Amino acid sequence: MKTNILIQFLAGVLILSTSGCCHSPADGEGRTDGSSEAAAADHTGSLSFSDFRRLRFTFTSGAGAWATTFTINEDGSFSGEYRDSDMGSNTLEYPGGIAYQCTFSGQFSQPEKVDDNTWAMQIEAMEYARESGTEEIRDGIRYIYSDAYGLENADNILIYRPGTPLGELPEGFLSWVGYSTLNSEEDTELPFYALYNENMQYGFMSYDIAENLRDTLSSTESRTARLEDSIENDVALSQDDLNALSADLYAAWDALLNQLWEVLQQILDEDTMEILTLEERAWIVEKEQAVKDAAASYDGGSVTALVCNLKAADMTRERVYELMEYLE
Repeated sequence: MKTNILIQFLAGVLILSTSGCCHSPADGEGRTDGSSEAAAADHTGSLSFSDFRRLRFTFTSGAGAWATTFTINEDGSFSGEYRDSDMGSNTLEYPGGIAYQCTFSGQFSQPEKVDDNTWAMQIEAMEYARESGTEEIRDGIRYIYSDAYGLENADNILIYRPGTPLGELPEGFLSWVGYSTLNSEEDTELPFYALYNENMQYGFMSYDIAENLRDTLSSTESRTARLEDSIENDVALSQDDLNALSADLYAAWDALLNQLWEVLQQILDEDTMEILTLEERAWIVEKEQAVKDAAASYDGGSVTALVCNLKAADMTRERVYELMEYLE
């Protein structure tokens, strides 16, 4: 049976960060996730980078926490990151273990058609935020900076479009995107855009970032509903407990807002984003003032943190729903 690597990977991106009070946010089974728009792509033979506007490409085995992900802009520029961790390898010097990281950006050449389902492109430029092979210890974690795993030695990168017969694709590619064993009755066509590092035989699958964000919203709604229920109904909770839960509530919506903003930056045009950025700055000022006003009545008492977090969470949730409309 085929291994559903994409579902395993997307589960990892639902992890939410935590933050404290009064801080503003930063400026089915199968492989069809995120591919509904791509699957309906024009099959007349044309392809441009704009076809990737809503997609995120990912290279992962589905085992462990490592992955390389990146997005491609309409001009062929790209940016992404590689992350892996080994929290079990720790010492007194770095008790938090080891984290492998690579933040990168670059430029692809214009795709050239190979056949009706395949295009070829090359990496024209590649830059790294930190030099590969360097390292540092920060906040108890040893950070080792590396190359972009999956894109190294990429002399030629093939693009496969949705609908490509799986039987025509190389085994090296299929094994990376979860088709190591084909079921002739179920597995016939590639359901998403994919990339293939021909030299290294590495395969990148893709998913629709807007659809993935809607899944994240659903997960956030479920989690925050449980937090709100505990805050409102669990009489056994201390004030410190309530403060902590309300901080988690705000952090959940804050994390989702930041993820949503990143998606909007990729899929919306520059003029729309410029307008939204001005609106977002005004909203941040409004939110911070509203939180201060809500807290002022409590004069620094123990309940202040709870009030502050609840107000920030409520306004951030409303902002998320407002911005989600731009994904339609």
